[in-house]
Amino acid sequence: MTNKEFIFIFDAALSNPNGDPDTENKPRMDRATKTNLVSDTRLKRTIRDYLISKFDSETNAKNDVFVRMMGENKVSVEKRLMVVVMGYLQDGDKLEELKAKHFGLKVAFERLRAVKDKDSNSSEDEATPKSKKKTEPFKGNDFELYHSFIKKEHELKVGIAKTKELGEVNNELLTAIIKDTMIDNRFFGGAFAVGGFSKTVIGSIQVNTGYSLHPVELNPSNSIVTIMGDKEGQSGIGKKETLFYSLISHTGTINAKRGAIVNLSESDLVQFREAIVLSILDWRTDSKKNQYPRLYLEIDYNENEIYGRLGDLRNMVDVTSKVDTDFSKVRSIKDVIDRAI
Repeated sequence: MTNKEFIFIFDAALSNPNGDPDTENKPRMDRATKTNLVSDTRLKRTIRDYLISKFDSETNAKNDVFVRMMGENKVSVEKRLMVVVMGYLQDGDKLEELKAKHFGLKVAFERLRAVKDKDSNSSEDEATPKSKKKTEPFKGNDFELYHSFIKKEHELKVGIAKTKELGEVNNELLTAIIKDTMIDNRFFGGAFAVGGFSKTVIGSIQVNTGYSLHPVELNPSNSIVTIMGDKEGQSGIGKKETLFYSLISHTGTINAKRGAIVNLSESDLVQFREAIVLSILDWRTDSKKNQYPRLYLEIDYNENEIYGRLGDLRNMVDVTSKVDTDFSKVRSIKDVIDRAI
């Protein structure tokens, strides 16, 4: 795998590509330049949602997405970690398979077991002659070993690191799971500073904030919509804020060295390319109608060559209005190019 850069372009007509909660969910804007903004977080969310839908429909999906809902509810990093980690620890075959593929995890468990054996020996009566002290090693499985080191309250929780060896198991286990299963962490990374975990994973794929390639016009005739309240019988009136037309572009980089650290594969990149394009079509909410992918272009650099030599690829795209000089009358892609892509 080599370093890469990419540009992704999609358009939106009479919709709201990314609402801004600080301005009553109106489309995000750079007011000085009248350009429409779309956060990198919004694009990553659509990619994750697409992959979740895809993997959940597969019988034997090899990948999963870490940042996701549990049922209809949002979930904290700690709770999600608990579900994922305990899923491996409680399945002996699954954990053994993971240890076989990741030597660091195998060694971390061996060190933790050695600490348990040492603690068992040191707890014997000091008056007992050394030759008669019990030296039988701990015979429990890895889950029982792990559980013997963690804090147990009302429910089983992931490890509160009482020893550095347990902390090593936590971080090696998390690293192995990301390499083995969690494709969104391999893409975008993640910060895990909860419970007994203290690890930051830098993503191999970095996505820039998107913006329209031209000035846009907000639709002054906003639809009136009914907003349902939390309690029965409660409702209110709100506005559906949209813009007339926006041709939006994101750029990003794919770092080969970071990819090697998290085991990013060529098949992962196939999934990424598919998701970034098709997620726009799959992102069908009332405020996201009339949005279509238009272009995904990737620059593949020679081996050992540093990406970034071309700069922001958006600087090489020139968009011209065919209907006016200030883009105020642009309403579709046909108004900025000769024909629809």
